[in-house]
Amino acid sequence: MSDNNKNMTATDAAETPTAGANNEGSVTTLNINKSAKEAARETAKDTYSHRFNTPFEHDGQKYITLDFHFGKLTGHDMVKIEQEMQDENVYVIASEVSKNFQCKLAARAGNIGSDVIMDMPIRDFNKITNEARAFLLNSGY
Repeated sequence: MSDNNKNMTATDAAETPTAGANNEGSVTTLNINKSAKEAARETAKDTYSHRFNTPFEHDGQKYITLDFHFGKLTGHDMVKIEQEMQDENVYVIASEVSKNFQCKLAARAGNIGSDVIMDMPIRDFNKITNEARAFLLNSGY
């Protein structure tokens, strides 16, 4: 093994052509490993922590901060939100511009009811739904 290959991970080695290999018809792959900094940035985008300027109270529950874990949502969550909205006779063409959809997405990410977000002061509502929209756009929607 050459000195160049000693510190490679298993994934690196699998994606790196071996020396002397026949290159006819071979496929070149890119290294898809992410640095720790890139992974941390992605995780930061997937989680949003909202701090209220003044505590927000809803149904006897006082909120000072709320954490939204957008990165933990699945395709099932997206489909369930669409179904829930259809059951309300609301049809969304583009979820990245629908405040209703973004509110429901944030509610799932924050493990709270969408009515809680809907009852928030508009500044808080907008900040939270804007984070949901940013997540949708950053996730390739």
